[in-house]
Amino acid sequence: YNKDFMAYSNILFFSNENVLGREESFIKEVIDKYNNDIVVIGMGSKGALLYVREDDQLTYIPAVKTRNIVSTVGAGDALFSAFIYFYSNNKDPYEALKKGVLFASYKIGEKGAASGFLTEEKLLDLKNRKEYIYG
Repeated sequence: YNKDFMAYSNILFFSNENVLGREESFIKEVIDKYNNDIVVIGMGSKGALLYVREDDQLTYIPAVKTRNIVSTVGAGDALFSAFIYFYSNNKDPYEALKKGVLFASYKIGEKGAASGFLTEEKLLDLKNRKEYIYG
């Protein structure tokens, strides 16, 4: 039912909820059918998978842990919104997704969908200080 939207979108963002275990093949199916510039699949505690048509490659961005998990509500939205924000600023999908993963990791350390958000300055400070662990 989303085929028109998917066909005309430069960037597609998915959750792996319905493609668990076959994320790579799903991205390949989408690219073969719609030829989008960028496709991302958020994979929760495993991180995210990124396809960039310009490079014709899949890149896995591992999850990070910035603090203890309190609630995962809104994590996918946080990942997506941070990715779009940073991508629109610098057009580097790899760096944008790394920052998105970091942003989402911090967000899930708070209760509720409307809390736990970092400012850009605080996110960049956290990234530069590397006060997080992978996995």
